[in-house]
Amino acid sequence: MKQTEQVLDYCKKNKGITSAEAFYKLGIAHLPRRILDLEERGHQVIRTTEHGTNAHTGAPTHWTRYFVL
Repeated sequence: MKQTEQVLDYCKKNKGITSAEAFYKLGIAHLPRRILDLEERGHQVIRTTEHGTNAHTGAPTHWTRYFVL
């Protein structure tokens, strides 16, 4: 299965995907490129910013979650 198909399948089964999820669960190192591939194929993508705390430093941080429609 191609990486773009893996991302699409993961998004259908879960509530979107983050770069960390793509890397650790699918082995995809550059999620934004796969998202762009999906957009070029006609899929609509919604991006949201999530906020949290860095587990190692305790500093505030943020990341993007992608939802493929």
